[in-house]
Amino acid sequence: MFKPALLASAAALALTLAACDQPAKTPPVAEGPTSEQLAIDLTEDVAPLAENLPDAPAVPVLAAAAPAAQRDYWQDVAAADGYYADEAPDYYYEYDDVDPVYWEDENDGWRVMEPLPYGGERYYYYRAGEDEPWFVRDPDFGYAYAGGALAVVYDSYGRPLPYEYRRSRSNYASRYYVRAAELRRAARRAERRRVENATWRRREVIAQRERERWNDVYDRRGDDWRRADRRERRDDLPPPLVVARRAEALERRRQDQLDQARAERERRTVEARQEAQQRAVEQRREDRREQKQDRLEQKQEQRQEQLQQKQEQRQDRIEQKQGRRQDRLEQKQEQRQDRIEQKQERRQDRLEQKQEQRQEQLQQKQERQQEKQERQQEKQERRQDRQEQKQDNQAQRQAQQRAQQEQQAARQAQQRQQQQEQQAARQRQQQEQQAGRQAQQRQQQEQQAERQAQQQRQQQEQQAARQAQQRQQQEQQAARRAEQQAAQQAAQQQRQQQQQAAQQQRQEQKAAQQQQKQEQKADRQEEKAKRREEKAAAKAARQGDGQE
Repeated sequence: MFKPALLASAAALALTLAACDQPAKTPPVAEGPTSEQLAIDLTEDVAPLAENLPDAPAVPVLAAAAPAAQRDYWQDVAAADGYYADEAPDYYYEYDDVDPVYWEDENDGWRVMEPLPYGGERYYYYRAGEDEPWFVRDPDFGYAYAGGALAVVYDSYGRPLPYEYRRSRSNYASRYYVRAAELRRAARRAERRRVENATWRRREVIAQRERERWNDVYDRRGDDWRRADRRERRDDLPPPLVVARRAEALERRRQDQLDQARAERERRTVEARQEAQQRAVEQRREDRREQKQDRLEQKQEQRQEQLQQKQEQRQDRIEQKQGRRQDRLEQKQEQRQDRIEQKQERRQDRLEQKQEQRQEQLQQKQERQQEKQERQQEKQERRQDRQEQKQDNQAQRQAQQRAQQEQQAARQAQQRQQQQEQQAARQRQQQEQQAGRQAQQRQQQEQQAERQAQQQRQQQEQQAARQAQQRQQQEQQAARRAEQQAAQQAAQQQRQQQQQAAQQQRQEQKAAQQQQKQEQKADRQEEKAKRREEKAAAKAARQGDGQE
């Protein structure tokens, strides 16, 4: 279905190039059907060519060794075209002064077609769930995409071109890629219009006739085209299609000189049809523009009226809200003042309670300290009594020891007198010596006892002095604490007074700010009312001018 149409567009381009090469007197050769005879009746305007599309971000080009670049996308395109066949499109819609047609398949895939100048067509193919195309083809080339990158470029016969062509055609491929995404997004938002089956059948009948004529031309010129096809296949890098078509046009011009008159007649008729169709298209465009302008003016007037009504309603609501806000603000201020007074009273009560509790705690601490001091004094007195008792006991023990020693000495003396009369003198001397030694020991013990008594007295006097110093220090600490507490209370009172004064200042500032805001709002409302009156007067003047 599509290959003859592509051949028709290629032959038409070749014929135009051949006409440029001929002299001015000789008419151009036109063997096949003209491009205007292949135009679709559904479309009044045509889409821009690739060179007229706006510049787009360059899509990347896959490497020649990439798996996606080795795939045959042309078979998938042929399968999709075979599925749609000659069925009428599901709908068409408006986009950029063009009426593209839209097909959907059972697998939620899409195909979009838009007409081009000189009777050509451009097709966009989409997979299910994707807004970007996987293939785009025009009468001269086909562009395959994989993951947003250019994978393969095909010629009009479905043959993949070498890798160098992908780099040279990447600019057009990028523009087609962006155009396809915009068409898909516009199809979702635009108003869909039904395609009449009768109109589409008439279009298909005309297209089928022109394909049959092109098939006849292909059969008559098949030998030359086959030889050119063999030359292109023998070369690794085929020459540009424009050069090949120019050579074909020159050969056809030499061989078809007898058919020039008939071609001139057909060209004239085609020009006349083109002019008539262009005029009809221009008239339709003007009619559409006028209708659009009328609709826009009506919509603008309606919108202005709605906006005025909405503005009035908004102003009423704003005034109501302002009154409510003022009442709420006054209530909130009163509630805040009541809360602040209650909080201050509570704080004062808490401070008084805390002060009373602190005074009671201080008194209790002082009483406890006094009790501790009394207990310590009692313990010290007990310790002194115990020490005195220990000293008395030691003295008694020493006296007992002395008495025992004297008894032993007397016994020994008696025994010695009885047993040794001869040694009496010696023993007496020894006893006297021992008695002197014992007297010395007694003197030493008495001296030690006096020393211990003196040490104990000194220790007691030192302890009493220390206790007196401790009492003085405690009294000084209590006086300092009382002074600190009094200073803290005075500082807290000053802070509270300062906070109250700051709060009053803040409230006064807030009240002044609110008054300023209210005055500003009133000024704004007056300005808005003046603007409304001016707009109403201007509108009334316009209406009066329109009525006149």
